[in-house]
Amino acid sequence: MQDARIAATVVAQQVVTDKGVFVGDVSNGRPHGKGVLYFNQENIDKYKTDLLDGHFVQGKFMGGRVQQMTLPNGATYKGEVNGDVKAHGRGNMTYVSTYYDGSFSNGMLHGSGVLCSGTMKHVGLFEKNKAHGMGMRIQDGVQHIGFFHQGVANGFFFVITPRDSSIVIFVMDRPQQYVAKFAHTQAYTPA
Repeated sequence: MQDARIAATVVAQQVVTDKGVFVGDVSNGRPHGKGVLYFNQENIDKYKTDLLDGHFVQGKFMGGRVQQMTLPNGATYKGEVNGDVKAHGRGNMTYVSTYYDGSFSNGMLHGSGVLCSGTMKHVGLFEKNKAHGMGMRIQDGVQHIGFFHQGVANGFFFVITPRDSSIVIFVMDRPQQYVAKFAHTQAYTPA
């Protein structure tokens, strides 16, 4: 005997909604489960993408992927999104001369990733759109490897230049200066 509390059976089909055409799992005439929502023109203009591929519950998008989306600042994004259609999870973003491939949280760079902007490349951790935690920044042939705090070099850094390598100590309240520098300009040769 079937449980009377089961409201409907989920069936894969095509349904026209107020946002466009949905193809996927449907329950009670609404998207419910996995599927793709192909936006109508009004919603393409609103969400700046033509489709959402992901999970729906009673007609509401809960999260998934976009093939390409234009962000309010003009950047393009492709990857995972949350229910509010903001970059969330793994993805990549391109804006003028800036490219980021990595983790996002609620529309911001957050987690591990690679950021390339002009001649600068940063590989490491990000929090709220800023380098935060362990990272390596390469610019003009110089590598800085160490910890960043809200985008600023902080603490001990290993610095590699085309000519030598050194250990440098940066202090957060003086980001453009260093407190001490320990240089090693010759190759180490064991005795």
